[in-house]
Amino acid sequence: MARIWPDILPTPSHPGFGLTPVDTAVRTDMESGSAKVRRTSFSRRDLVDLSYLLTEPEFTHFRAWWDDAFWSLSGDSDSLVPFTLSNATLTPDAIVGPLNVLADQLIESAVNTTHFTQLTLGAEVVAGGTVLCRATLKSGTRFGRVQFTARDGTLCHATVDLSTGALVGSSNVLTATVVDRGGGWWRVTITAAVGSGATSPKWRAQIMQSASVATYLGDGVSAVGVCEQQMRMVTGYDEFLRTDAAGYIQGAAGGTAWVQMPLAVGGGFKYLECRFKGPFKGTAGEGLEWAVTAQVEVRNA
Repeated sequence: MARIWPDILPTPSHPGFGLTPVDTAVRTDMESGSAKVRRTSFSRRDLVDLSYLLTEPEFTHFRAWWDDAFWSLSGDSDSLVPFTLSNATLTPDAIVGPLNVLADQLIESAVNTTHFTQLTLGAEVVAGGTVLCRATLKSGTRFGRVQFTARDGTLCHATVDLSTGALVGSSNVLTATVVDRGGGWWRVTITAAVGSGATSPKWRAQIMQSASVATYLGDGVSAVGVCEQQMRMVTGYDEFLRTDAAGYIQGAAGGTAWVQMPLAVGGGFKYLECRFKGPFKGTAGEGLEWAVTAQVEVRNA
């Protein structure tokens, strides 16, 4: 899984941004005349000084990303393989999603019923709390539904027209939002009360033929792309951060991992492989804003 700078955080600010190419030449002084110079590598390497101006929530998310913190109850943000399929098939890594991350494709069956993939959870979805469920969906012909089954059996869901991104219906949710991720992808997020009872909590991504009818005769070929899925107990700091199979953020790994980051190295911002040279420094400013500075090494720029 690719480690990528989160889209919820800004690109570097110009004050404090600097670039120093690494010297790839070896120079040998001669007894007389000019030094002998030879190049050791044709691979471009740069050291980049970064500066970010972050709000308090952005700084909280940055620190979680830096530390590879635990973030999602539903595991791998870009894989539905552990989910249970119902009247649908799954093709993993079938299409390209936002930020060029591979996304799964959920294909409806040719049966007159509901068509979905679902994950059942347990005590980690805390009774009496509030849960967040999200997924980024794409389809040119179908609607998509994000649904949570509460502990008392209540169905909490939001339905989106995936051709326009319009939120066309919701039920029993506290909030429902849709964010344009570009290229026909829409990030759908709901929050709902977990409630109390004997029903196991379930998080579902469902294909819909219309805005309100869940049961329909599928054609066996229509599909919805799914990526950036996440289930999380609401804390107040709950933006999307990419996670691995165990639900941990795929971030900077404390500064030790190579990460795709947007940097200006000539020719505009580009996503380049970077690794932090050491710890970052955060300086608190007025209004709980943070000035964060760090240095990264860049390869293959």
